Amino acid sequence: MHRENERKTMQTSMVCHAINRSMGATGMSDYIELINPQTRICKLLKGGVVIAEYKMEQCDKCSTLSKLDEFGYQRGQRGEKLLWFCGGCR
Repeated sequence: MHRENERKTMQTSMVCHAINRSMGATGMSDYIELINPQTRICKLLKGGVVIAEYKMEQCDKCSTLSKLDEFGYQRGQRGEKLLWFCGGCR
């Protein structure tokens, strides 16, 4: 059931993008970024084709979703990962 909902959401996003494009919407990009909220995996599509896939994370300071990079982790005394900050909050 979950995969069906996910597939419908993806199709809906693509259909809306296609409608805007065919209607001549100005300022629209050919790029679409789809984020799976459960896995936080992001897929970047260009013209409906996946060109990149990467992990997203929520900043522990400002709560925005950003592309995950290892430099943002704040580590404890034993090296364990405690918090993650986006590039803007570092």
